[in-house]
Amino acid sequence: MKKRAVVGVLVAGIADNFTVQTCRGVIQAARDKDIDVVIMPGKYIERDLTSNREIMYEYQYNTLYSYAAGGKVDAIIVLAGSICCYTTLERTKAFLEQYKDTPCVLMGCKIDGYLSVNYDNYLGIKQGVDYLVTKLGCRNIAMMGGPDDNTDALERKHTFLDTLKSYDIPIGEETYFCGNLTKAQREQFGMYIDRHPDIEAVVCVNDDTALSFYEAMMDKGLVPGQDIYVMGYDNTIVSAKAKPALTTVMADASSLGGRAIELLLDLLDGKDVESVVVTTRLIKRDSFGSMKSHQRSIQVNRLDREYIDYYYDEIFYRYTIEVNDNRLRILFRTIMELVIDYYDHLGEMNSDDGTLIRLLNTFLHMGALKYADAENLLTHIDEVYQLLLSKYEGDVAHSRIISVISSVYRELVISEEQIQGDMLEQSDKKNYDMKTFVTASMQFESGADQNYAVLLQRLSWLGIENADLYIFAQPIMHLDKEEFVTPNHVYLMASLRKGEVKNTRVGRKRRRTSDIFRGSIFEYGGNVKVVFPIFSNENLYGLFLCDMSEQIYNNGEFVVGQLGSAAKMLHMLKVNQDIQNEYERTLVALKENNIALDALAKSDGLTGILNRRGFMEAAEKRLMKNRANNIVSLVGYVDMNNLKIVNDRYGHDEGDFSIQHISNTLDELFKDGVVGRLGGDEFGIICDYDGNEDGNDIVAKIYKSFNDFNMTSDKPYNVTVAVGVYCVAADSYTELQEALGFADEKLYVEKQHRVKNVAK
Repeated sequence: MKKRAVVGVLVAGIADNFTVQTCRGVIQAARDKDIDVVIMPGKYIERDLTSNREIMYEYQYNTLYSYAAGGKVDAIIVLAGSICCYTTLERTKAFLEQYKDTPCVLMGCKIDGYLSVNYDNYLGIKQGVDYLVTKLGCRNIAMMGGPDDNTDALERKHTFLDTLKSYDIPIGEETYFCGNLTKAQREQFGMYIDRHPDIEAVVCVNDDTALSFYEAMMDKGLVPGQDIYVMGYDNTIVSAKAKPALTTVMADASSLGGRAIELLLDLLDGKDVESVVVTTRLIKRDSFGSMKSHQRSIQVNRLDREYIDYYYDEIFYRYTIEVNDNRLRILFRTIMELVIDYYDHLGEMNSDDGTLIRLLNTFLHMGALKYADAENLLTHIDEVYQLLLSKYEGDVAHSRIISVISSVYRELVISEEQIQGDMLEQSDKKNYDMKTFVTASMQFESGADQNYAVLLQRLSWLGIENADLYIFAQPIMHLDKEEFVTPNHVYLMASLRKGEVKNTRVGRKRRRTSDIFRGSIFEYGGNVKVVFPIFSNENLYGLFLCDMSEQIYNNGEFVVGQLGSAAKMLHMLKVNQDIQNEYERTLVALKENNIALDALAKSDGLTGILNRRGFMEAAEKRLMKNRANNIVSLVGYVDMNNLKIVNDRYGHDEGDFSIQHISNTLDELFKDGVVGRLGGDEFGIICDYDGNEDGNDIVAKIYKSFNDFNMTSDKPYNVTVAVGVYCVAADSYTELQEALGFADEKLYVEKQHRVKNVAK
């Protein structure tokens, strides 16, 4: 029996529009070819996340790429153009080197030595520039592109510039703007518009870039299609739904994914294979100005039988991508052939016009509007209407045509209302299911292994009937920019099979990581799965492997975030229970040995400075003395940053060293004051003070001391602190605890703005 191939598909973000369409093509091809596929939705490699706290831990998704190496899958498809859009060609090659022993096909990227599937980056761009110049009279045209290390972006750049040259249009320094291919360019585009207020048209390297340019225009009070013509590339679903609808290049990402699967299987079969280029064409919409305002003469070929499939593909490309059957196409052809018969013989025909309306009703009940490019559909109907009217103007059939078209529009409105009602009902149900899922996944009282099964009990709203939940033996701390090495083993804590949740038997939980994509999950509910990392901040807790469904695209990352929080909670509950058990054993031992807990020394054993009790007594005396002598007192809290990370990553000896260094530094800085370790990584200080009432000079002095140490230290990590201080006036009756509370509030504010620069 021939072993089923397992193909890993590496993409950049499961919710990205280009990724969604690509995955749909991969999924359909995988089903047709009967192979197992695991989609691995990482993010962008080498993207700097430090300036965006909301996504600062997204780098954890990139750990998924490690699971595609080392023989865990038989072959891989890599959406390299997206994954590597923030890095260089050399770094892209280094990234791909980890898969050197695995058959590989690239998408959206051309690199010597690799098979690839790419768009024809010439035709669509040229058609767009031709239209801007010849039909709209533009001369001041720019391109918002991508880095030259991205081969798609580079080819589109050359095509754009060469086409401008063919029209003798001057090319300036900023005719081509090098962007990063993502939606996160709003600010840069806003500055570009400020520098070039006379720009007439912008050609964008992809739809995400174009939609980001939309946002920048709207910030300036400009309207796409009126103030500046805008063109995208990829024809993602959001391009048709944008306001105004985006002119773009129809590049079928689903066919890109399907061809990649076919090429990879030919490679595995030992066939002679070559890289593939997928054709493209321009789709004009209102971002090139209202199509009605500069419409070309009505296209007579809309009533030509040879063009029926052409217009179907233009209007219902989403149905082809998402449903992938011919039922809608066949019905569209039947309707159009009937309309064409009307056009040719309407004056002679006495047939019942109800036949057309009945066919239209069937067509709409199949969900035609749900998958239609609305602007193209309405344009098609309007032009067919105009062609019929122009032929039979003044004829007795004229009123008959108006009546039929009125009925068509009526049915369209009714169908749209039904779609909106269904969407509202589905949205309400989804919101309820999400609420129950979140509630159930956060109501744990213990960290028992059996609780992991709860996390798989309410996933039907995601279209998931089969899933495996793997947890690491211990959480793995993984810092940004660190290389990730997959563990040799994981633990299968719970499985979902055909909607039924099962805990695994204790003796069978341990699994080799190399086997997780070859388990029983592929025997249930389809042959396409998706894997996500389970993480919370710096810590990775495991993996979630489940059915790939349409709902995953929009909700997958939300669910993974919830699973990460739940896994963290379960781990903490288990650790807390272990600590509680150990505490109770220790308490018994203390009682048995009659240890006097109230005889604790006033000095801290690790650092030699005062402990909490000693500090509070000494600080109270200093505050009273200063008040009596009319001296201002400065009270402060000092808190070490990232002690847990230092302990977990570098060892508790290094954590102890950090605590000792902080105590020594503070003791040296405040020789004439009082310094104490209040517990863990917290320190207190009090001293005489004659500076500004905000105490910022003291704070700066403390920070400088630690910065100087880190600059010269041979430690692989930084020792840093957060500081909050409060000044007590000589005539103030503020008590020590109250002053420490004010200092703690300032410390909290400081910690909100800290950067986690642990590793050097």
